[in-house]
Amino acid sequence: MSKKATVLLMKPLSWKWNAGDIIEVKQHYANYVLFPQWIAVLYDKQTKNQHEAHKRKIDLYNKDLQKSIEKFSADLEANGVTFSKNATENGTLYDSITAKTISQYAEESHNVVIGSEHFTVDPKIEAIWTFIAQFDYNDSTISFEIRVEKS
Repeated sequence: MSKKATVLLMKPLSWKWNAGDIIEVKQHYANYVLFPQWIAVLYDKQTKNQHEAHKRKIDLYNKDLQKSIEKFSADLEANGVTFSKNATENGTLYDSITAKTISQYAEESHNVVIGSEHFTVDPKIEAIWTFIAQFDYNDSTISFEIRVEKS
């Protein structure tokens, strides 16, 4: 009967397990495949304590992030966003406003890092006007105004 090893995955393993999962595998597989490729580390008492401390830090970070995003979301819904851009005489912008632009705005103005995939700006904004966009995060969607004015 082969011995088993309890390991903490550092990288995803096949389609079943994600990084951070604790699994039990054959000792031989751990020694000759997982450990040499840094896919996993032995899950002993020291690793367990480090893992739990790391999880607590991540949970605390996620709570703080959630509060910041909720504050940003409320401000976005109440006030919208105003961009001052260079434009031609007929109101066409020299550069467009996209979801990435709004993501950068969130980071610069509210110190919140939110990926551009959470914003829907359809179509991309290329003129001076007021537009409606959406912010999707954690199963909630809000609509907000984007006001574009000539600088």
